[in-house]
Amino acid sequence: MGGEDRGRLPVPAGAAGLHVRPGELTIVVEPDARRELLDRIERRLPEGAVREVAMFGAIAVMFEEAMLVAAQKDLGLLVRVAVDDDAALVARPEAARAEMGAGRSMGEGWIRVDGDAVRDDGMLEFWLEQALRRRDGR
Repeated sequence: MGGEDRGRLPVPAGAAGLHVRPGELTIVVEPDARRELLDRIERRLPEGAVREVAMFGAIAVMFEEAMLVAAQKDLGLLVRVAVDDDAALVARPEAARAEMGAGRSMGEGWIRVDGDAVRDDGMLEFWLEQALRRRDGR
């Protein structure tokens, strides 16, 4: 055990876990978890051109060249919604106004959805439908 950092719990490569140091707790998200979320998103989209683009510190899913959602590192979702639907959607318990840095609102039409909520397939489909509604002008 000599020379080993005893203030940190080892986590095998590619595994989810916790890193703990005195006074600090960091959740380590499995790299494959975000890939799984992106795959779940893309499987639910209609036929069309889909691509992924790194932006906003996340991986955005572009559909027919329009950004729909972005999978964040913590598995939350940044969702583009119609401005007319924004007030009702941001009031939902799993939603919050998206921010570009602490306290800097991205404005109407940008909503952050909690990662725990989008684990549920029905909830993920709901938010994808909102993004598609905006894109299609519905």
